[in-house]
Amino acid sequence: MYETYIKLTPNELHNRLLERKLHPAEIERIKAEVADLKETLRVTRITRTQRKAEWDKVLQPLRYEINNARVGMRYGGEISPQGHQ
Repeated sequence: MYETYIKLTPNELHNRLLERKLHPAEIERIKAEVADLKETLRVTRITRTQRKAEWDKVLQPLRYEINNARVGMRYGGEISPQGHQ
């Protein structure tokens, strides 16, 4: 709902809301909602990054072995099960 406010700093947000001549209680409510939304997005981004790093730790050795198998099958003249040569 407040996507345009997310990019603003707290001071810029406060000034933008004052320009709209809103009631002070409404300004504080909007600032609190924007702060909560920013925090939620920050936590989501951190969580996504951590999960990607953990999955990469698991998948990297598997990708290495798959690539070794493909090279070995090409060397032996066989066709890989995925259809790659």
